[in-house]
Amino acid sequence: MNQNVLPLGIVFSLLLTLPTPEIAQAVSIEMFPSKQAVAVGEAFQVDIVINGLGKMTPPSLSAFDLDLGFNNSVLKFDSAIFGGFVDLSGTGTKGFNNSQQGIVNFFEISLDSPETLNASQPSNFKLATLNFMGLSPGSSVLSLSVNDLTDENTNPLTLNTLPTDKSVQVIRVPESSFGLLSYLTTLGLGLVLTGKKLKVTLPLVADKER
Repeated sequence: MNQNVLPLGIVFSLLLTLPTPEIAQAVSIEMFPSKQAVAVGEAFQVDIVINGLGKMTPPSLSAFDLDLGFNNSVLKFDSAIFGGFVDLSGTGTKGFNNSQQGIVNFFEISLDSPETLNASQPSNFKLATLNFMGLSPGSSVLSLSVNDLTDENTNPLTLNTLPTDKSVQVIRVPESSFGLLSYLTTLGLGLVLTGKKLKVTLPLVADKER
């Protein structure tokens, strides 16, 4: 009998004491425009969503810094609203900067503890909603760049796939149709408010010469 062979129970116990390797998370970020085509002057939103984090468990997100590029001759950036899942206590910082033409930078940093982030964040959630308006007819590509993405321990989070570009078309409403619609709407509203009937006067034609 070979005396160098350890009993199976001891081998199993040793395996249990070994550190368990972390499972790589397929983290990704996506853009979701509320509309694919808008009219000049029409507002729309772009949701920025992160996927693949731990569900009430590590890894969580403690900070992000992103750039969204767009055609500023076609679209006009208006504002950004943050999702509320990163700076949970409100003690961190968040903001946006659109001073560079065609690029809006938006970021959020949490000062919450790793335990709080791990216990509070779902696996998928909205980072922010960016509000835009159609400026002039044309097409604009929406491209998202990641400057920084960190987990609950401020370690870098690596994306499994790069964000996919999206596009939005801006069209012009025909002025004649828009003008007629506005006139009819105004006329109908005026009749309802005044309660008067519309009278049409036609020229009188004599039955016979006098």
